[in-house]
Amino acid sequence: MLSFSLTSAVVLSFVLSIEQFAIPALMGIPGHVNVLATQLYLLVRFPPPDYGLAAAIGLMLSALTGFAIWLQRRIARNNRLIVTTGKAGRLTSVPLGRWKWPAGILCWGYIALALILPVVILTYVSVLKYFTANPFNGAYTFRNYSFLFGSDSTLRSFWNTLVVSGLGALLGVILAWLISYFTLRHRPPGYRVLDFTASLPFGVPGVVLGLGLLWAYAYLPLPIYGTLTILIVAFITRFLSYATETISGRMVQIDRSLEEAAWTAGATRLQALKRVLVPLTMPSLQGAYFLLFMAFFREIASAVLLYTATSNVLSTSIWSFFEQANWGQATALSLISMIVVFAFLWLLMVLTRGRSGIKA
Repeated sequence: MLSFSLTSAVVLSFVLSIEQFAIPALMGIPGHVNVLATQLYLLVRFPPPDYGLAAAIGLMLSALTGFAIWLQRRIARNNRLIVTTGKAGRLTSVPLGRWKWPAGILCWGYIALALILPVVILTYVSVLKYFTANPFNGAYTFRNYSFLFGSDSTLRSFWNTLVVSGLGALLGVILAWLISYFTLRHRPPGYRVLDFTASLPFGVPGVVLGLGLLWAYAYLPLPIYGTLTILIVAFITRFLSYATETISGRMVQIDRSLEEAAWTAGATRLQALKRVLVPLTMPSLQGAYFLLFMAFFREIASAVLLYTATSNVLSTSIWSFFEQANWGQATALSLISMIVVFAFLWLLMVLTRGRSGIKA
């Protein structure tokens, strides 16, 4: 069973890596080291644009990632186990023994290199007047933060980001729960197509998705281009599979006999969902909301071609500072964004703590 889980994780990691945009763009474009996602962006962003070549590369990349997602789906579908039934169980810890310290060093070493060190460097750059590698020779100032808090466009991008992330994540979780229910419980005709369609955008590069939505709503009589609505549509489309995988992973472990017991006791199907299935899946709903909120908060690839001056979000503001080589303002806004998202998620965890029990 472990080998199947590892295989599925490898496939998902491959899909995530091949469609990545933000990190390769920030670190690769200045050094002229491009991947497919950044090459698509360059073909569309800078004149003369080559939309035909960009579309061809996007279709090839989408076909590759689509095949990888289909393979992962088959692996996961053939190796599902029900672990939540009418019988009680208890989790047990597994002692690591002599591997305790190596495992601790590995985990904390990764956290230090991947999280703590970058935050320290961002903090250092955000308070510099002029960049210097030696911190003892630097001239320090808080003018970058003063500029951000005094900028109407930056404050508006904060509000837009909270609206898109908060409301969009809620809508995405509701839609993902319905998809998971119909594909795992109800199973109407064509449910496999629905399941695969919901997962397909997971591997589509965000810049391709943004370009497709840009073209689509440029010809449709729906005045949502340049508004927060099109950003919410793009983000939900791109990250819906995050929520469906999180919720489905929990829902598939819940034995159907629990719902049948509620039906036997006189509950309707809707009452069984409300009293049994929803409370049991509530931890996954909360986790899915957290995932979508963080993904929406930081998403740039699908927004970079869809935002305007009135629908600017934090990620596109940071990207604009980066393109203009305003490193101090970019790093300062990045740190403020991290603090805001961590504080908001902590508040959500406090508010939802202890609310996942089944009501009698």
